[in-house]
Amino acid sequence: FLHLIHVTIRYKKNVKKVYIVHPTMFIRIAMGVLKPFISAKFGRKLSQVKQLGQLSGVLYLDQLAIPAPVSEYDKSIATSGGDRSKMGEGTQSKSVFHATLTKAIPDTQQFGVALVWLKEKSKGEDIPFVVRHCVEYIKANVIRVKGIFRRAAAASTVRETKQQFNLGKPVEFEDPHLPCVILKTFFRELPSPLLTYELYDEIMTVHDLPQRDRVSAVKKLVAALPSQNYVVLRYLIKFLVEVAGCSDENKMTA
Repeated sequence: FLHLIHVTIRYKKNVKKVYIVHPTMFIRIAMGVLKPFISAKFGRKLSQVKQLGQLSGVLYLDQLAIPAPVSEYDKSIATSGGDRSKMGEGTQSKSVFHATLTKAIPDTQQFGVALVWLKEKSKGEDIPFVVRHCVEYIKANVIRVKGIFRRAAAASTVRETKQQFNLGKPVEFEDPHLPCVILKTFFRELPSPLLTYELYDEIMTVHDLPQRDRVSAVKKLVAALPSQNYVVLRYLIKFLVEVAGCSDENKMTA
């Protein structure tokens, strides 16, 4: 939560609106504490939303890839009539993510789990199955398709494909843009970003450095990554270099 506030304040001029869905007691208290230190103009950009339905007027919810645990938690609130006290003792002080952690994660789970966990469950395989499967498919079949990483796939198809991966079922891509969307979704849903929260501030300052100092700064940051993150990042960058190598056809130059 504090990281979200930090990023939001840092880029407040570009932020139009921030919705905090299913705010816990901690978040509500934190918002109250921080309120005196936030300008009135910026404060109006922050809104707390108790249920996803409240966003229907500003977002197309059916087009969003909402994590299953979030949807389940939202339904439980709706069932209780919005009264969290009816959902069980202590529920209102827990976020949906904390509640999710208490559930057993199936060994086939691919999305929303740590890279180290995936390596352990895949008997030491460095590259997560979803990443390797998508990359190999793209390289073999659609790497030359125009705008492969720019176009979206149907949200319902993305949800179904994620579920198949999470259940350990075979996945076939009929939409040429789907593997690219799935690949981006995988990294977006990691519990911790590939480049880590700890290195975020340093990464964001690299572009402010003189051109001559940027390469050494990037090398230093990469060397500071956890080993598993480094291996996956190296694999991903190598693949993206190949994608850029076909930019005359796929128009993916950056």
